[in-house]
Amino acid sequence: MISDFVSADQGWCRSLDGKESARVVFRAGKSRDGWYTSNDMLKQVTNVMDILEKNYPESDHVLVFDNTSTHLKRADRVPSAHYMPKGIQEWGMETTLLGEDGKPVHGHDRKILKTKVQMKDGHFTNGRTQPLYVPADHKHARKFKGMAEILWERGYNISKLKAQCPKFRCPEGATQCCCRRTLLSLCWQTPIREMLLSTPMLTYHNKLWH
Repeated sequence: MISDFVSADQGWCRSLDGKESARVVFRAGKSRDGWYTSNDMLKQVTNVMDILEKNYPESDHVLVFDNTSTHLKRADRVPSAHYMPKGIQEWGMETTLLGEDGKPVHGHDRKILKTKVQMKDGHFTNGRTQPLYVPADHKHARKFKGMAEILWERGYNISKLKAQCPKFRCPEGATQCCCRRTLLSLCWQTPIREMLLSTPMLTYHNKLWH
């Protein structure tokens, strides 16, 4: 697999002396280089921005991405209402187990191993932190608070709210019909575009790279 950036004005993204390139050659497969992840894409984009900044500082640039699966990627441990239980219990997000090299770890059956991690804290509208797990000095120490408690702390009336609507088919336009839909309306998701914006890079305009 080859991942690269090209511009109608400049051609392939390269340094002026040709020594630096945005191209990534990736041998996809369990027994090869694994799979091209969102983290790999972020590394490549950082390299692209370095090349553009050093070699074409007089121009502004737009990077266009054509990779549907990475559009859905959230930053690690960012709160997500998907699969959250309603009540307090031992619970964490399932995520891919990574090795010291940052690559997914495979088991003896060559399947990617998973692990459970706690989500990061949420935030109230005033910016104050909202821990999603019970404090260490409580009898339910370090357990997930549950959607109901999280919403109650935010001032929502959860007395009649179910965990989610049947088959999660909420009424059209509804934002507070069930716990899950209400939490999803809080916009906790951090998609790949926000991960890119949070990476220490410059913002470019005008010249198109894709």
